[in-house]
Amino acid sequence: MNKLKSEIIKFSKLLNSRKLSALRSGNISVRFKKGFFITPSGKKYLSLKNKDIVYVSLNGKFDKKLGIPSSEWKFHQDIYINKPDAIAIVHAPVSYTHLRAHETRHDL
Repeated sequence: MNKLKSEIIKFSKLLNSRKLSALRSGNISVRFKKGFFITPSGKKYLSLKNKDIVYVSLNGKFDKKLGIPSSEWKFHQDIYINKPDAIAIVHAPVSYTHLRAHETRHDL
């Protein structure tokens, strides 16, 4: 469990360092048992600690005392419910993702 949380933090920080997201935009989740861990709402990625990563059940339940999940958690929930083979989700800002996709197509 802590390894998964550490990986979420590692890749969140990587999104920042690679300029794929700014401070706290975008979100990352990883499936775990009957739910998923997801980045919290409103926290800068550089300051994240394992205790900040929020567990959300596939039923949409989470303990508010332990943290508030990203505002995009319902999208992650829908994907995990409808795509049982989905293991992790990285949601980066659309404008930059679109730009990178365009650059990649152009370079082919």
